[in-house]
Amino acid sequence: MKKLLGILAITSLLASCTESGIEIKKKADFISEANSQQIEKENSAKTSDVALDSSMTMEEAAKKILSGENYNRWNDTYLLSLIDSLNSNNKESRKYYFKVFNKIMDKADGYVSEAIGTSALKYTSNHTIEFIEWSRELTEKQLDSWAYHVGVEISLSSQSNDLGGDDMEYGKSYANLLRQNCKTCSIDKTRRLEEFTTSTLQTVKRVSE
Repeated sequence: MKKLLGILAITSLLASCTESGIEIKKKADFISEANSQQIEKENSAKTSDVALDSSMTMEEAAKKILSGENYNRWNDTYLLSLIDSLNSNNKESRKYYFKVFNKIMDKADGYVSEAIGTSALKYTSNHTIEFIEWSRELTEKQLDSWAYHVGVEISLSSQSNDLGGDDMEYGKSYANLLRQNCKTCSIDKTRRLEEFTTSTLQTVKRVSE
């Protein structure tokens, strides 16, 4: 009887190992049926995300961002287009995408962070007064994030300007441009601008050291 039980146990174990091997081949890296179901569920969710992603309009994507939806699995095209929309020729569009932009910035990293820096530098250079006015909607942390991303972008792009790759000179040139754009600003706006440019130049200095 013991031998029979032993044979049955070994047979059961071999069968289990065979099943496990099949599941590993199919699902990549799990060894139990419970793990198989969990991974299959996660894979199904990923597939759904991709399908939803590919069918979204830009307006739908923007609304999802504003509602706080995680965009990590989204197609690059959506995020980069939303980020670039900050520099729309239409002021009303810029105002809307300013909010979307800040939502993306709150969770940005990697290539998204680089795209944000490029777009933020362009926007603040071309729409300085608008930025200072709308920056009142930002938290202190968000405004610091703007300064950080612009500062990093200045350091990255200093090699491609006429200042010989001098990060701080490029940063000062940028700050002077913003001051020139805001020369008719009120005292309050001028103060906010100086706070922003000071924080930006501090980032440039840290990055270049």
